[in-house]
Amino acid sequence: MSKTFEKKLVLKWFSILSLICLSFFPFMQALLGFWWALPLNVRFRPSANPIYVFLCIIIFVSIVYFWKKDLLSSLSSSKFLIFSFLSAFIFHICLASTDKGFYYAITHPFIATPYEYYADLPKVRFYGLKEFVGNYATLMKTLSLHAHTHPPGGDVFLYLVEKIFGRGLLRSSLITVIVSELSIIPLYYTIKLFLNKKAVRLAIIIWIFTPAIGIYNAVCMDGVFMFFMLFPFYFILYPYKKKKKYTLCG
Repeated sequence: MSKTFEKKLVLKWFSILSLICLSFFPFMQALLGFWWALPLNVRFRPSANPIYVFLCIIIFVSIVYFWKKDLLSSLSSSKFLIFSFLSAFIFHICLASTDKGFYYAITHPFIATPYEYYADLPKVRFYGLKEFVGNYATLMKTLSLHAHTHPPGGDVFLYLVEKIFGRGLLRSSLITVIVSELSIIPLYYTIKLFLNKKAVRLAIIIWIFTPAIGIYNAVCMDGVFMFFMLFPFYFILYPYKKKKKYTLCG
């Protein structure tokens, strides 16, 4: 990939992401009245914690510097994935923490009852996992807001986290963020099927700073859903790309 093409690609993606922010979010605010959808209002408002804002800027500038100096190209795939995972984890935690600090930002979305999945855990314990899943359609009206419109995956995931690692709000929240950031692994190998090494790594860096990923990975269950949903894409596309006969296994 030539440097000229690389600059054009970065500029193109920057323009696309800027256009998304400048069109979609004001549209949500002006026409639909979703005041919380405006990124500047959610994160970098005047009341934002300046320490976390500073950390976000430092992380962003550092990664751009590493990329410009071509320091990421020399890393092996495993080292690059570790670097990307840690960068995404720290950046998304810091970005979320600009809103009233770390503990509030990370744990509050899980206890914002009656909206979030965490509020359903007492019912999962009461009925037992097998009965809860088996009667989920019947129980939906008694569950949290998001469980009204989603399959039981969110409740089941948090219940299993609790069973394996023990009860604890902060523990459950951080494990959720970790699993969300692990989406980098299936994403990396899926993109690798179609692009060269440098383009794949650029795509991962862009993914880390994509608005929807940055805003939601640390504060909701969507990142967990993304982690599990990316694997079928890889297992479908891999045999197709490699001319194998196992596409249906995806």
